[in-house]
Amino acid sequence: LSVGGYWTDDADVSISLSHWSINRNFGELALATPNDGCSIATLAKAAGLKAEEYLDWLTVTNPDYEIQLFNGSTKMAKNLAGDDVLLAPCNNLFYVPDTLYAAYCFDPAMRETTFQWSRNLDGLNRLGFNVVTFYNSSLSGYYEHEARLFFLNQISTLSSSKKLHGLYIVSHGSNVGFAVPESVDSSWGPS
Repeated sequence: LSVGGYWTDDADVSISLSHWSINRNFGELALATPNDGCSIATLAKAAGLKAEEYLDWLTVTNPDYEIQLFNGSTKMAKNLAGDDVLLAPCNNLFYVPDTLYAAYCFDPAMRETTFQWSRNLDGLNRLGFNVVTFYNSSLSGYYEHEARLFFLNQISTLSSSKKLHGLYIVSHGSNVGFAVPESVDSSWGPS
């Protein structure tokens, strides 16, 4: 991502960091395949997520699967600790969130001319993310409160289903809220 906020180069949608291979395939979840010597903590680092919150974002397809640990013991997948060091193979067992919620809450007339919104969405797609979009102007018939609830409900649903990797938002505002004043050409954004 360049200083101006635009994607500048193509990215490989499969990354391999810290003994994990993460296959971002434009789906809601991305397959995370470990090699020998990895842990949930190194998966968090590779995926850009917080290790201490792994129960909130890690999807395990077979929680009762017995995993061989580096120290010679075994543990069911559902009982793993963040620092347990795994031995491969654990194929098709772990998935990480692969959905970005991209929200544009600013003057619709400036979406492309100033912010090059489509180009930024293309960049997120090139990284292999499943991109869910929200446009404040698409809900201009809603009351402000209803649209805020719609926005928050989408985020809540994606988060509680362990699919939300992060947010990508263009708007007026600060780190605690954002909004666009109501006018003929623009609508409010969630705050």
